[in-house]
Amino acid sequence: MTGWLTLFIVGTLFASGDNVPVRDPAEQACAADGIHLLILGTYHMDNPGLDAVNVEADDVLSPRRQAEIATLNRALAAFRPTRVAVEADRSSRTWPDRYRAWLAGDRASGRNEIEQIAMPVARAAGLESIEAIDFPMLMSGLRYDEIVFPPAPPPSAGPAAPRELSEEELLLRRLSVAGNLRRANDPARIADDHRAYMDLLLPDPDDPAIYARSDRLLNWYKRNIRMMANLARVARDGDRLFLLVGSGHLAILRDFALHSPRFCLADTLAYLPPLQGEASLPR
Repeated sequence: MTGWLTLFIVGTLFASGDNVPVRDPAEQACAADGIHLLILGTYHMDNPGLDAVNVEADDVLSPRRQAEIATLNRALAAFRPTRVAVEADRSSRTWPDRYRAWLAGDRASGRNEIEQIAMPVARAAGLESIEAIDFPMLMSGLRYDEIVFPPAPPPSAGPAAPRELSEEELLLRRLSVAGNLRRANDPARIADDHRAYMDLLLPDPDDPAIYARSDRLLNWYKRNIRMMANLARVARDGDRLFLLVGSGHLAILRDFALHSPRFCLADTLAYLPPLQGEASLPR
């Protein structure tokens, strides 16, 4: 495998006159019928509040963010995907139908990362549809349709006091979109984030069920395994497959792809635009 580590390819950005060198050893190592897979981990741009740890992004529809996202999408288009997959419920037609409506001009872009990144990249590649590959499941093992959520509290009489932003949220606002995604997709950061899940292997001293915490980790792996199975189901020999997912999935999905003889895992950082004003990225 070491022989191809020094090889590179040159990609040309779609919808742009700029020639940007893209180093991707997997391009040279992949068999003719292999599936080139580019996985981009992202933060949730529309703040759905469904993750174990949620950070609040600023408005991606602002002029600053829209310019940054346009640059990002031109860079990602250099991958030349033949198929685009997204973290959306495989059993639902919601996002494929939204993409078709958006292509037809019947729907405006919202703040979700699927609308901001996956759909423009798919359109640049001339794709008629996108693939939903998620198996939505909480770490408890429950699906969202198995839970009755309490009603939202009534609005307060006066304006809510501004919430103090976390260090991560302040960083999210300071960095460009490309800077945030380079940080999220850096191998060292992916490993750091994944280590936090390993704490679930320790039993909860206040719970008599000694596997209660580890079963949450089991369900997290189960969801990712099903996502990878869904991805393998939609892929075809020779595909160039772009997958957009929340960054928490990166460690497991990348590991599955690296150990699968069917997939050739692309270097995500090679397809991201350079830093835009950031001298360096914090861990």
